[in-house]
Amino acid sequence: MIELVVTVNAPGEVAGWLLPLLDQVKTRDRRASIRAVLTPCAFAGGREREILSSHPALDDVVTFGPYVRALVRDRLTGRHRRDHRTIVLHLGGDRLYSLLLARLLGAPAWVYGTSRHWIRRYDRCLVPDARITRKLLAAGVPADRIAEVGELVVDSVPEATDDGVVRRLGLDPDRDEIVALLAGSRRSEVAFMVPFYAGLIDVLAARRPSVRCLLPFSEFVGRDVLDQATARAGLVAEPVDGGLRVRTRNGATAHLVRDGRYAAMRASRMVVTLPGTNTLQLAAMGVPMLVAIPLNEIERLVVEGPVNWLSTRWRPTRTLKRFLMLRLSARLGPIALPNILSGRDLVPELRAMLTPADMATHVERWLDDAEGRRVMSRDLRAIAGSRGAAARLAAELLTEGPPCACGS
Repeated sequence: MIELVVTVNAPGEVAGWLLPLLDQVKTRDRRASIRAVLTPCAFAGGREREILSSHPALDDVVTFGPYVRALVRDRLTGRHRRDHRTIVLHLGGDRLYSLLLARLLGAPAWVYGTSRHWIRRYDRCLVPDARITRKLLAAGVPADRIAEVGELVVDSVPEATDDGVVRRLGLDPDRDEIVALLAGSRRSEVAFMVPFYAGLIDVLAARRPSVRCLLPFSEFVGRDVLDQATARAGLVAEPVDGGLRVRTRNGATAHLVRDGRYAAMRASRMVVTLPGTNTLQLAAMGVPMLVAIPLNEIERLVVEGPVNWLSTRWRPTRTLKRFLMLRLSARLGPIALPNILSGRDLVPELRAMLTPADMATHVERWLDDAEGRRVMSRDLRAIAGSRGAAARLAAELLTEGPPCACGS
């Protein structure tokens, strides 16, 4: 029997990496025990534990602090030895957490990802592609500790989606100019982007009436968060056949999609989105996108490091954080994952003080450029690669290896 202890947090890691892996592990070994450990993370959305607890493939979901205290107690009482094989797999957050757990459990530490941070401390490094392999080799990781498995995010996207979800809203993907507007998964993102998108819906309705807007939301966005954001935006919800429609103060409408998010994304001619895991999901589907990085309220964004400790509640610290964030933004390279992976500007990144009218201009330009969208779609699919990473990673985990003597 194998026990997997997986460290994870934040919506992108849970939906894009862990969920597709769970099913593959359980398919290959029904006896495998899988425990998700939610580590402290500034990027967490807040609903990770609730969503994971309902997943049938998970045997346990715990938070880092109580789990560590239980492990320390077991070691002190001599109950820490196990009669089964254990692997600690890092799927996100600060890597110190997974390394500490591996030490306490006396188990090998594995990692999936692209970063070189603490990389030589891991017994096994699972990577998406040859580019990351070369990066780890240059960092001093032996070749026999690296395995290329592919992009896990690709497996998080359903192979096929039923466009009936969209058609029940009265829309025809072959005829209508459908534009999906993705507002993110965190409270701060939704709070800013929903009012911004309300303005965009108004502008598009006035300038291009043929556009039909969809507002798809993931399960990580709580109903309370969504209700607060729509109220702030002045959106009025109206039940209609097939779903929920929202109406702006100026009378323009859009469909709010809670179930069938991937179908809405796949049916869209263009998607406006924040950077994150969803950009790679869109790439896997070959859906053209505009990546919005509004600097309007940049101080409300969550980032790693001490700058994130500055409160936005008081003007002095809010002003300082905005100043530091703008300087950081000016030094950053590409942010959208397709651009990072391709090493070029594959999708437009709109990093500026944005208005709904600005965004509408970019949307219209791409809707008028059918050939540009076709080329972007082709290149996005090529960057994302093929499915199968979750199956390959599961096979790596379930392959018997030599026992680990570390930490025992």
